[in-house]
Amino acid sequence: MAAQQTVSLTGMTPINDGQANAIADAIAALNGRQNVSRYFQHTKVEIPDEQGIISMENIGMTDPKGNPANFRVYPDQNHIEHFKGHIQDAAVSMQEAQQALQSAGVNPQAPTRGQEASNISEEAVELIKDIYACLMRFKGPHLVAHLGFIQKDPSKKQIAQQFGQQMQQLQRGVDELGSQLAQIEKANQQQQGSDQNMSPEQVKLHALVAKESMQTDFLQKKENIKLAAMAQKAKLHETMAMERASTDLATKRAKAANDIQIHRAKASQNVQVMQDQHEQELDHNEQQNAQDMAAQQAAIAQQEQITTQNPELGQENG
Repeated sequence: MAAQQTVSLTGMTPINDGQANAIADAIAALNGRQNVSRYFQHTKVEIPDEQGIISMENIGMTDPKGNPANFRVYPDQNHIEHFKGHIQDAAVSMQEAQQALQSAGVNPQAPTRGQEASNISEEAVELIKDIYACLMRFKGPHLVAHLGFIQKDPSKKQIAQQFGQQMQQLQRGVDELGSQLAQIEKANQQQQGSDQNMSPEQVKLHALVAKESMQTDFLQKKENIKLAAMAQKAKLHETMAMERASTDLATKRAKAANDIQIHRAKASQNVQVMQDQHEQELDHNEQQNAQDMAAQQAAIAQQEQITTQNPELGQENG
């Protein structure tokens, strides 16, 4: 019974230190504290899906009206993986903003002039503003927080330096984007002043062109967001499916190992029982032989005693 209980306990996989201690205590009660290491060695299992958390945070940090408290950084997170995932997402956001500028013929690396600013639709400007706000409010501070934890670890000094350089490059890009926005706003204000000198027909035509451009940009942005959300959702579902498959496989393997151990324990018990029975039979036979030998020796001794007491009887027998 104790062997079967031990086999069942060794087939368990604890998910935290508390469960591991409980299993160790149960094995100690059955086999003694000194034998715990023979049957059980706790290996910590990593449960959280860091990539899933990173993906969800990246999605949440694309809303400029979001709450920064929803994207806190905790000490026990995998800060290296988080930084890699977030810096890549920030780079994609910067690229999206630069494409919005380039679509209007604006060089993202050069100052924006009045004529160039007039070619940028209001929808494109709002998109750039949202990206800039998310980088400043969420993504930038979030990355800095993860980098801070990495820099505290002396063993990660080299990778911390690499991440620091990437962070500086991102900051320069964000600063340039902010400067572009300021120049666009200034140019738009100047353009609005010049619009007052236009004829009613020119104003109407200008508004119509701007409206058509806004609608086109809005539809394109909507489609891009939809495609990005679908890709992110598909990636998340794929990750979850892989986790479920991995968990099922681990469960099946653990069950198979447990069944094998139980079978071996039963076989060992049967062998032990047979060995005990054989030893008992040998002991019984040895005892019987000893008793027979003792009886024979007693009979011989008795005969010798009779012969000694009656010599004539001995001579007659002779």
